[in-house]
Amino acid sequence: MIRPARFGYNPETAATNSFQQEGDASNALQEFDAASELLAEAGVKVHVFEDTPEPITPDAVFPNNWVSFHEQGAVLYPMLAPSRRAERRLDILEALGKPVFLDLTHYEEEGRFLEGTGSLVLERNEKFAFACISPRTDRMLAFQWCQTMGYRLIDFETAGPDGAPIYHSNVVGTIGDGFAVVCREVIKDRALLSVFENIEDYEVVDISPEQMAQFCGNIIQLQGRKGRVIAMSQAAHDAFLPHQRETLSHFGTLIASPIPTIERLGGGSMRCMMAEVF
Repeated sequence: MIRPARFGYNPETAATNSFQQEGDASNALQEFDAASELLAEAGVKVHVFEDTPEPITPDAVFPNNWVSFHEQGAVLYPMLAPSRRAERRLDILEALGKPVFLDLTHYEEEGRFLEGTGSLVLERNEKFAFACISPRTDRMLAFQWCQTMGYRLIDFETAGPDGAPIYHSNVVGTIGDGFAVVCREVIKDRALLSVFENIEDYEVVDISPEQMAQFCGNIIQLQGRKGRVIAMSQAAHDAFLPHQRETLSHFGTLIASPIPTIERLGGGSMRCMMAEVF
């Protein structure tokens, strides 16, 4: 997790992220600290790195877009917004002992983007990757990633309430060990079968577009010392229906932290705030 130094609304990313809204960013640091502390209290090993004041990186709190970690090492990703590219830091990889295995950042020069586990929702046991195609998720780059990493690609298109593609796959849904959360209403019809046939053995929690807007899809299952947890924002927790929370609780203890400033200005939630280390 990256403790933000200059968090704020980024108009450069808002062009493709309809979840972002302008507002006061003064509570962001307090929200981050409370969220990271909650994870630690739940037994999750949390590596917190301080953001640097320069260059200005308003979205540094979302490290999962520039890096993901795997058995082979770290993968670096090409990001659409120039202001986000400065978030990539080799010193963090060195501190974690994770060498770069695959560097895709040169595709930025071609205007092709794949934004980490924002673009790719990974099922790491069966090794398949869900990719919601958007300006931030290039289909051929996703396919190339899967070929290199030994995954199967399940790509699909979406249309949000405004008709535009959902900017990141991990807003549409998540997948954990034994369960999946997905907003099927925003997935275009022709893709429904190919998406759902790959998660038929999972307990699927269907969420509405209204629940998606509260980041119910942007949650993450983690392994802690005390057992598995499912981390989410307070907004997502409150938007889940009681029976949905009950279903999810079978796969981990639900923990929720209020992060309204980060969600409103940044357009991302708890899952986006973590680059999970394997």
